[in-house]
Amino acid sequence: MIYDLHSHSTSSDGQLSPADLVTRAKDKGVDYFSLTDHDTISGLSAAEAKAHELSLSFITGVELSTQWRDYNIHIVGLNFDPENATLFNGLKNQQDARWSRYEKTIEILEKDNINDTNKQILKFAGDAVPGRPNFARFLVENNHCESYSEAYKHLSLHGKYYINPGWEYMSYAVNWINKAGGIAVLAHPDKYGMGKPGLKAFLREFKNAGGLAIEVCYGAGSKAAMSKAAHLAREYDLYGSVGSDFHRPGSPGIELGRVKPLPRNIKPVWEKFNDL
Repeated sequence: MIYDLHSHSTSSDGQLSPADLVTRAKDKGVDYFSLTDHDTISGLSAAEAKAHELSLSFITGVELSTQWRDYNIHIVGLNFDPENATLFNGLKNQQDARWSRYEKTIEILEKDNINDTNKQILKFAGDAVPGRPNFARFLVENNHCESYSEAYKHLSLHGKYYINPGWEYMSYAVNWINKAGGIAVLAHPDKYGMGKPGLKAFLREFKNAGGLAIEVCYGAGSKAAMSKAAHLAREYDLYGSVGSDFHRPGSPGIELGRVKPLPRNIKPVWEKFNDL
């Protein structure tokens, strides 16, 4: 069986619609699939309907942006009730934070004499709340930055266009997932630059908050990173998850269903799906 439990559609920062994403997953041989858009579940109903049509097993999902100490940490929620009130209210707050960041970023750009941004950026974003990828594209295509790396440098921490989004604390976000009957998963653990001591401190708090799993195999993860994630899963008695973190066709090395299988000594997160 092929599992892909981390992917994105046009409901956040992906390039394919929820239905088209599910169709591609089916074409790539995926058996169990989850759509995990950033801080929104607006694409789940369309994705689930298409999955049912194609006889593809569908798992509800979301990727929550959270704060832990000075780090922005992504927590994937899997197999939850999308109608749960606690989760619904939490997601509303996340969307409000995203819109606030968007408006403040527009203000900063205008102070830097970069005007007429709204129309283009909203077009880039489509169905989603505009985010950093949309601003980066605007800056590059309008010759305000020479490259995407330069654009992201300006939009990231300490950059001149950076806005602190004020994400919810990690423990609160994990609670939203748990209240909805789901499983909280630490996404791509090598992407935060915490170092081994920081990551271990995080995992202790994550488990205390009710977190159950860690992504061990993921699209952009190196062999060394996945080996470290597997070691952490064993050390902290966490379930292992897998996901491509697919956003768009043509991304080097990233494709739906193209994820290494979990090591045999790691408990698969899908073993918990029927328990909840």
